[in-house]
Amino acid sequence: MLDWAVGGYMMFVGVTAIIAGLAAAKNLRLLKFSIKNEEDLKRKWEEADVDGNGSLDVKELTAFVQGAGINMTTNEIASTYMTLDKNFDEKITYEEFYMWWMNHEDGQGGSGISV
Repeated sequence: MLDWAVGGYMMFVGVTAIIAGLAAAKNLRLLKFSIKNEEDLKRKWEEADVDGNGSLDVKELTAFVQGAGINMTTNEIASTYMTLDKNFDEKITYEEFYMWWMNHEDGQGGSGISV
């Protein structure tokens, strides 16, 4: 009986993660197309990077996304953060974000998230 309960819980966690990932992918596409050009990206990035260290932490990423008019849940922000932090150093550098943005500039590539 315990095996069934644990299995059911793990399935619930997996489905929840998939749903959050799909919602984050949709919102990332919206974010991508809300940024008109490289100058716009740089300006928005500098506004969100309040400590001026050239990278965004979770709070700054949330402000960046909200500043673009995109509303994300905490789980969607977490999924987005993990997707964009390519070297897993717990920060998103401008270069990491810029590479994602440039690689998906034409809206091609499936979900809009490069993993």
